[in-house]
Amino acid sequence: MIAIVVAVGKRGEMGKNGKLPWYLPEDLKYFKQLTTGHTVVMGRKTYQSIGKPLPNRRNIILTRKREGGDMSIINHPDLVMAHSVDDVLDYTKADKGDTFIIGGAEIYTLFLPYAEKLYITRIDQAFEADTFFPLNHLAEWDLMSVIQGKTDDKNPHRYRFEIYGRKASCVER
Repeated sequence: MIAIVVAVGKRGEMGKNGKLPWYLPEDLKYFKQLTTGHTVVMGRKTYQSIGKPLPNRRNIILTRKREGGDMSIINHPDLVMAHSVDDVLDYTKADKGDTFIIGGAEIYTLFLPYAEKLYITRIDQAFEADTFFPLNHLAEWDLMSVIQGKTDDKNPHRYRFEIYGRKASCVER
């Protein structure tokens, strides 16, 4: 199964200058719980913002670049390089676990037609951002579950975990 994992502010904001505009340890814990033991797919810029492969996951980097420039930092034995959506689909078709698309914006847009589930952490606040998730596609999805997040000193923003399944009438394969 291909699933998208994303955290967004009130307006669909995801990032600013390559970083999250908030800090929510409970969301990071949720992300780790969902993706550990599975494959994660991210764009080159998302990988560079993380700075290293995510442990206990197969990391696939989707990039149009093939070599040179800032590609040298991606030379790591725990990474698989892909250069198209078809490459990623080929690499993951034999996977026993799930494939989680973890960003950035362009990668989410490329994989929306293939995703069967969306895991969205909704933060009930607007943030300054330069990167947004395309929330206009939610009409194609059914909300399956909502879990209210715990707000405390370490998690100061109100948030909730939403899980969506694709409506049968919107399957594009």
